[in-house]
Amino acid sequence: MTSETYSPLRVEATGLLEPLTNRRAGELVTERLTTAIALGQYYPGQRLPPERRLAELLHVSRAAVRDALHRLSQDGQLEIRRGRNGGAFVTAASSPGAEEMIRRTLLPGWARLTQLLDFRCTVEQQIARLAAERATAEERDVIQRRAEDYLVSGVARERSQAADFALHESIARAAHNTFWLDMSTQLRYEVNQGLGTEPFSAELRRRGEEQHPELARAVIEGAVERAGNLAARHFALNSEAVRQLLEAVTREPAADANAAKLESKGA
Repeated sequence: MTSETYSPLRVEATGLLEPLTNRRAGELVTERLTTAIALGQYYPGQRLPPERRLAELLHVSRAAVRDALHRLSQDGQLEIRRGRNGGAFVTAASSPGAEEMIRRTLLPGWARLTQLLDFRCTVEQQIARLAAERATAEERDVIQRRAEDYLVSGVARERSQAADFALHESIARAAHNTFWLDMSTQLRYEVNQGLGTEPFSAELRRRGEEQHPELARAVIEGAVERAGNLAARHFALNSEAVRQLLEAVTREPAADANAAKLESKGA
């Protein structure tokens, strides 16, 4: 059972914003995808999920997704390729107007997102504790293998992200409670633009290489409190990445506004 078919946390909003069902859906999808690319959830050279899948994830029509992809293509952030191996490919990490789009995505729902990120840390902390208590010998072996898989997955983002997900899913399954597993999966979508892919950067990868073996070891050894504390610290990385992006795109406008005020006073 996964959160895509059943969602114990389904509320009136999905991702960072209200469900994208109004006339501006195409524009809002554009802003959300721009933010996801800025966070490293998608990267230059990567093919985005198919139109149909993006529509399902973001709860919009395929027409809204098609409109967003067209906008991003015009901005030079995507390339639309036709044919058997076609699709929408990311060509640039940013585009003209990207900072403003990121601000429009993150700022209106910032209070809610902060609470979601905090809640996710608490949930993953409890999942790690339960896994440390309940994991069978077979599940401990799986967790160990998944931790090793992450280390050898390298810096290729798709492989690294897939290995990261597999490790955390193995820990969640070892908690032996489908509600915790569903909640973990749902939160993964809720805090990541509704897309489910985690932020990625060279620094996040480096810190994952440090923290994943420690977390896996604590669960495998049955160190309940240590596993919980390590999980909370690890999932705080997501909060840090989003907060740093918001600070980066709000810093310059604030500086410009202050400069304009000083200039008007001098005049």
